[in-house]
Amino acid sequence: MGTVALLHVTPGLADGLRSACAAAGLVVSAAHLHDLDAGHFDAEAFLRQHDPVVVVIDLAPPYPVALERLQVISRLPAAQGRQLVVTAPDPAFVAASLDHAGRLIEIVGQHEDLGPLILAIKEATRARPGR
Repeated sequence: MGTVALLHVTPGLADGLRSACAAAGLVVSAAHLHDLDAGHFDAEAFLRQHDPVVVVIDLAPPYPVALERLQVISRLPAAQGRQLVVTAPDPAFVAASLDHAGRLIEIVGQHEDLGPLILAIKEATRARPGR
């Protein structure tokens, strides 16, 4: 199926998602969003290097900062044409705050149970527009 890019803030999410995605035939390449904020991480280069079929962005409060980060990442040239899946503790608030013109497949709530996130990723891989 391909690679899933995980841009996360939640400790432990990358390990759990790697295991769950491996069973679905996906490889996870992960980066911590705090490294992006600190200038230690180039999201454009990361996306170009890993060429993911889906980008999973893990959001956490404070939402104004998290939503701005999401907007910046989704506007990157390397993010164009990729499906987005967002995890957030308050998915209803995030959904009401976003407009991604069909690129946002699903907003998944808490990820203690990775099942809904894996389903959203699988859906996104099937919905991937031509690149």
